[in-house]
Amino acid sequence: MSAQEEADGQTDGANVPIKPPAPLTGTLINLDITGCLFPAHGDRRPVLLQIEGAGDDLFLPVFSTTEKLVDGMQLAATSYSRIIQITNERAFLDSLEESTLKLRVIVDPYKHESGTLRFREVIGAS
Repeated sequence: MSAQEEADGQTDGANVPIKPPAPLTGTLINLDITGCLFPAHGDRRPVLLQIEGAGDDLFLPVFSTTEKLVDGMQLAATSYSRIIQITNERAFLDSLEESTLKLRVIVDPYKHESGTLRFREVIGAS
């Protein structure tokens, strides 16, 4: 299980790029992302999102359902060609540590009725 915290961010009127997340809020929780889905390009590279003001950080969105994935990718106005399921959380997170990029895994990002971007972030994912 991975410790995660809920975080908030702002979206602009067009939803792209998404403004930087606000400081972490909420409660530290445990959440297993085994079984979650992530969007990928045809060559199996995950779709990565840039959030304005987040420096060089790249965000790898994962979703608990196909419906949330479709909605999240529409929110980000980002294309993908396949959906990949995470079959082993530890192996997935370990594979991200091999990257030279600063990756942050976010779970079920969505636009709240207040206009803010809401998601849970996997702490210690990279």
